Amino acid sequence: MASEAKYWDEQNLDTSRHFCALGSFEPSISAKKFVGHLVEEQRPLRGNILEVGCGIGRNGIWLMEQGFDVICVDFSKVAINAVEKRAKALDIKANLKNFDISRQWPVNKGSQDYVLDFMTSFLLTLPKLKVYLQEVSRVLKPDGRLVLYTLDRSQDTQAQKLLRERPGPVSEPNTYVMPGMGHLERALTEKEIPQYYAPFKLESCELIPRPTRFGNEIFDKYYWFAVLKK
Repeated sequence: MASEAKYWDEQNLDTSRHFCALGSFEPSISAKKFVGHLVEEQRPLRGNILEVGCGIGRNGIWLMEQGFDVICVDFSKVAINAVEKRAKALDIKANLKNFDISRQWPVNKGSQDYVLDFMTSFLLTLPKLKVYLQEVSRVLKPDGRLVLYTLDRSQDTQAQKLLRERPGPVSEPNTYVMPGMGHLERALTEKEIPQYYAPFKLESCELIPRPTRFGNEIFDKYYWFAVLKK
């Protein structure tokens, strides 16, 4: 467990190698899509949000500025320290938590309107994903939503290639081993999202093409923006 935390500490310290977006302070396309979705659905731009895998706070702080009450969660202490430092510089009171999302969460039952999962749970093994979904369901209010931004494999040729050439273990279907890093990533089709994230019900789903840089290479990636209802 300590080695996993150290791994993500290192990724947040050196964002030039792989996860380039980790070092950005600009809100992600997923956060902007989330707010746009609320506008389209005529839902109020307020409420309690828990963001897993918050990184250095690019989304959490922006959402606080939009008027949401946000809990920023990350496994990396380096990331949480970075959020705290930036929030203080902006004179924002941030609610920060450093814990493993594949274990029980120190968050009150039924306290959250939304859990934002932007490129986070796709890294979990199935046993860990099961615990994660139990905790998401526990902390969400009865009409709460899990908002997902995750990898596609129906159109994403890089994901398709990695699934062929670097498949994960049989016990972890639809995963590949990320080159140069060694961790598993899961890429899904639209039909598979509600299967993997059951008992949540798929409310809406959109495929988003987005060129993405990993290290020195740029790939034509595809991602799912999905809203799931408890």
